[in-house]
Amino acid sequence: MFRNYLLSTLRQVKKHRLFFLINVLSLSIGIATVVLISLYIHFELSFDKEVKDYKHIYRVCWETTLNNVERKVPASPAPLCASFIKEFPEVVNGVRLYNNNESIVVLGKESFKERNFYFADSTFFEMFSVPIISSLESKLLTKPNTLVLTENTAFKLFGDETAIGKNISLDGEMDFEVVGICKNFPANYHLDIDYIASISSLPKSQATGWQNNPFQTYLLLRSDASIDDLQSKIPELVKIHMGAFIQRVMNMSFDEFIGGGSNYNYSLQGLKDIHLRSDMTEDAAKRTSMSNIYIFMIIALLILILAIVNYVNLSTAKGIERGKEIGIRKIVGASRKKIIKQYLGESIFITMLSTICGMMLVEIALPFINSLFGRTFSVSYFDNLVVLPSLLILVLGLGLLSGLYPAFVLSSSSPLLALNKELVINNKRTDFRSMLIIFQYVISFILIIATIVVFEQLNYLRDQKLGFDKEQVLVLKNADVIGESIFTFKEELMKESYVSKVSLSSSIPGQGYFSSFVYRDGDSEEDIVSPLIFPVDHDFIDCYDLEIIQGRNFDSNIRTDSMALIMNQAAVDVYGLKDPLNEAYFSSGGAQFGSFPVIGVVDNFHFESLHESIKPCFITVAPFGRNRFITIKLNSDDIAGAVKGIKSKWESFVDNKLFEYYFIDQYFDSLYKQEELLQRIFTIFSILSIFIASIGLFGIVLLMTGRRTKEIGIRKVLGASHKTILKLFISQYLQWIGISVIIGAPIAWWATNKWLQQFAYRINFQFWYLLVAFILLIIVTLITVYIRIMKVSKQNPVDALRYE
Repeated sequence: MFRNYLLSTLRQVKKHRLFFLINVLSLSIGIATVVLISLYIHFELSFDKEVKDYKHIYRVCWETTLNNVERKVPASPAPLCASFIKEFPEVVNGVRLYNNNESIVVLGKESFKERNFYFADSTFFEMFSVPIISSLESKLLTKPNTLVLTENTAFKLFGDETAIGKNISLDGEMDFEVVGICKNFPANYHLDIDYIASISSLPKSQATGWQNNPFQTYLLLRSDASIDDLQSKIPELVKIHMGAFIQRVMNMSFDEFIGGGSNYNYSLQGLKDIHLRSDMTEDAAKRTSMSNIYIFMIIALLILILAIVNYVNLSTAKGIERGKEIGIRKIVGASRKKIIKQYLGESIFITMLSTICGMMLVEIALPFINSLFGRTFSVSYFDNLVVLPSLLILVLGLGLLSGLYPAFVLSSSSPLLALNKELVINNKRTDFRSMLIIFQYVISFILIIATIVVFEQLNYLRDQKLGFDKEQVLVLKNADVIGESIFTFKEELMKESYVSKVSLSSSIPGQGYFSSFVYRDGDSEEDIVSPLIFPVDHDFIDCYDLEIIQGRNFDSNIRTDSMALIMNQAAVDVYGLKDPLNEAYFSSGGAQFGSFPVIGVVDNFHFESLHESIKPCFITVAPFGRNRFITIKLNSDDIAGAVKGIKSKWESFVDNKLFEYYFIDQYFDSLYKQEELLQRIFTIFSILSIFIASIGLFGIVLLMTGRRTKEIGIRKVLGASHKTILKLFISQYLQWIGISVIIGAPIAWWATNKWLQQFAYRINFQFWYLLVAFILLIIVTLITVYIRIMKVSKQNPVDALRYE
């Protein structure tokens, strides 16, 4: 029986090669898409799950609300970890981390720029299950100035030599002994870590106050601990440690502070939620959005459904010509059950070949996908026991899903009727096939709209005016390594013809700012705000070409300007100021206290990505020694020559310190990598969806013209032109496109607006998006139909009349 089914399938494949190729091609693309997206989704969902107790580890997050301005940051004070372990029986262990971002590691005469240099408590390796390869001590990181390297980092620094016992320097100021080598952190870990130094090396780790929050704290809870119960206990502990501080700086009790609508608290975020569900700001963790996962899942499903729809449409349409075969089989004794088995067998056979071809496409596409996502995805056919069974389930599942409807439709015909003419499929089933074609058009239409919206939003983000001049603005990092000579360095730069302006600052748009409680004398609790602070020099506003809309800029000749501030318009609006130049402020945190007169107001400028709305900020004059950045406004067409000249001056001032720079415009473009990836993904899959729908449409047109060849011949004999015949066939497809637009437009509008809501600044949905997608579908359909119709209509009418 199996042999007969196989022979019958092979005969059908040989007889209808073109339809077989169309089915295999569309199913192969659908399967390859599902596999590739599954690799991505599996990776994203696997983050931090290699940690032994990942379900019970939580990160502490600092939450504040002042004057309706909310902040949520993965930060905590030095004593919090020990306090939680002592006060709350639910907490069994904890570890503090400190990211020493932009570190310079010095080894002999070589310097290495490192972004993944962390300080941690000795409990780090217990908490995060990182295997130790070799070590000098039984428990690492217990002593100050000790360091553990990852395997790759040890090889980078020391090659094949033993790293254990060697010394390295951090920023030329702190020396560390390498006491251990650990395994590399997996790619699906939310932090990239190459160096782990003992946190006791940092004086700030011994702080007892809760006012500053420089650390990341992770807690291990008991497996039976209630998160809600623990969370409800935290405010009382915060009150104990922060009450006196609030009373001192704000002249009110902690209860009055909270009762007025403000908030100062710590919450717990599950380790398993950091990568996909985090809404933190100022977060170094590798993050993506769960909405992106859903988008990719939907895209994979839609592409696969398109391929299945092609198979169902072509199988039922082609099956009409198999009426006599089915009739004869029934007359000689074949039951409907056996005919269904035959068709399902053909479907599974085609699906099996499609899966093999699809996996070949996966292997071909993997290098491109890895480059696109910046990953190293691979399919482990034999190492992973899940892969081959999953592919087998895919073959059987798709085979049954694709073949079930055609099998039941084609096996339901009357044998006597089938012997006299072609198999007749009732109008309801024909309508169902039309619905499937419309469904294909709807999917293609929505994906085209999504591609346009993502493209337009990304262009909007790139072209949006940031409120400052970002062109030819170069930033030197780690400027503080120059020390007291930094002002001389600035003067030397200003002598060069390719430099127009130079500024020294602790903060620049995108980096370096911090926040502090700031309020006026006599402010009530609800008036207190925690703006971002930009410590800069007197030339910062001119260098970035910020627009002063009230008052004046800092003046180096006015000594009192060192205790003055300039606010942005957002701060004016938040405080509700009518005359900001006559308001005096003072800071409750940081190194500076005292009255700060407002001498100017600048128009709002973006210092974060356009995902975020502009926050209130204060610009102050930076104290000596806190200038971490040098901003250089270039005045030259020879950018490479200018950079070379700046580097030469840097090296004349600094020995063995890396020269590192970037351009502000490139930095802000880099903030939208997720959107760029999404744009490429939508573009690729829009093309795939149109291609799959087009080849399916071509197959349907091929069948329809085959069955209407005699009709076309008669029409030509009666004088019909090629154009008339084309209109005859295209009219139905234009109706289907029109219906698909009516169905797809509201779906596309809702879905794209939902996605756009994550941006504080976004485009509005435009009617022309719908028009472009509509015209594109018409063009693709016209081309597809035209190719086939013109071939048939150009045949000799006499041959057409002899057809069949």
